[in-house]
Amino acid sequence: MTIRPKVIVLVACMLAALGVVQIVVEHRILMPSFAELERDDARTAMRRIGSALDLTLDQLALSASDWGNWEDTYRFVADRNPDYLRANATTVGLKQLQINALLMIDPDGRFVMASALDLASEQPLDLDFITRQSLPDDFPWRANLRDGHTAKGFLQTNRGIMMIAAAPVLAKVTTLNRTSQCIGATCDVSTTCP
Repeated sequence: MTIRPKVIVLVACMLAALGVVQIVVEHRILMPSFAELERDDARTAMRRIGSALDLTLDQLALSASDWGNWEDTYRFVADRNPDYLRANATTVGLKQLQINALLMIDPDGRFVMASALDLASEQPLDLDFITRQSLPDDFPWRANLRDGHTAKGFLQTNRGIMMIAAAPVLAKVTTLNRTSQCIGATCDVSTTCP
């Protein structure tokens, strides 16, 4: 056998050995490192999403508490004056708050007032949650609302997931009226919620 075939076999064996070593290094060292980097990146992204949702829910809860502590809201709950609705439950008001729904709920879970708006088209929003005119009997917040506690979370509606927050309507910040103010915003992937 001449030297040429021996060199070709030797080079082929070396290339094959290098190929095997490269595959082993990729699978044993590089791939686990990249997979861990991707997992870390996914965890970071999920923390950011969680923080953004928490911030939005906190802002909704703050708006609900603010409206609930407003003397005009307390008077509306007491006298159902339609002037309050004309002045406050308006398209401009809902758009300024960046909310799609505004509700007032009595201790029995019935809606004292309900308004829903598609912020993009400024048309009324057909939400199955609002058309019921009361909370479902198995609604998890019924006890919180009845007892005058705040609540916030997510609600599945016919228009998608809605972020909602509720707070009691108070008079002079000390007297509990036992009616709750509920504010909601539909989640939209294109806007990542309000």
